[in-house]
Amino acid sequence: MIQLVTLSRENLEKEGSYCYQNSPNSESCQRKNNWLSAELEKYISYVKITDDGRLRGFIEFAEAFYFSRMVYADLYMVIHCLWVSPGYEYDSRLIHHCLEESERLGKQGIAVIVNSGNTWKSYKEIFLKSGFKTVDKAPGGYELLALKLHSDAYDPFFPYDWEEQLNRYKRLTLLRAFQCPYVQSVAVNFDKAAVALHHMSDGIDDPHSRDALFPLSPTPYGVFGAVCDDTLISTHRLTVQALVEQLKNRTSR
Repeated sequence: MIQLVTLSRENLEKEGSYCYQNSPNSESCQRKNNWLSAELEKYISYVKITDDGRLRGFIEFAEAFYFSRMVYADLYMVIHCLWVSPGYEYDSRLIHHCLEESERLGKQGIAVIVNSGNTWKSYKEIFLKSGFKTVDKAPGGYELLALKLHSDAYDPFFPYDWEEQLNRYKRLTLLRAFQCPYVQSVAVNFDKAAVALHHMSDGIDDPHSRDALFPLSPTPYGVFGAVCDDTLISTHRLTVQALVEQLKNRTSR
């Protein structure tokens, strides 16, 4: 039997988040749970799906102005992450739940950022089959999809100052938000790469709110980005060696 389990402060310790479920005591998992503990019931909805007691996936969503996605989507619910095991329409069940919550709260619709070239972003096809449409695009292959609940709902949209955002970063800098547990492993590799290239200075920015993040993030993703010399290095996990090579290529130009 398929069941939806909504996380709350009361059941977070028992249920935990979906990611790093096999390593509940890891620093990455603990950081994610600490972040959730502060946000659950105030802003964030985090729902897991089980089938005959086996965990099959999750969805994380919130009203746009509480989230780390770089998008203007007031009166929309924004999906941060959707991850499911293949088959059995688990994704559709979770999206439908988000839709019901959006209707209950009087929202104009649901929005989600996708990027077909990056596995950290939700898959476009999952949403297209549920009725989402592309309403905006941004550099780097980002697309903003929306499912409108009303015919007169406006189109959410991306900022347009991406180049200006990048131009603020002259040194190696990592932007991260612990909304995603995988950024901890990224930060470790980032530190190691910076040490290997000891002639380069590095920094880590940890914006703790959407207002703090908006002037900083060079991509719509918001949760993670490595930048250097006015250039985006990566928005996904890289090995230490891969990161070192990319940085060497930047400094050799």
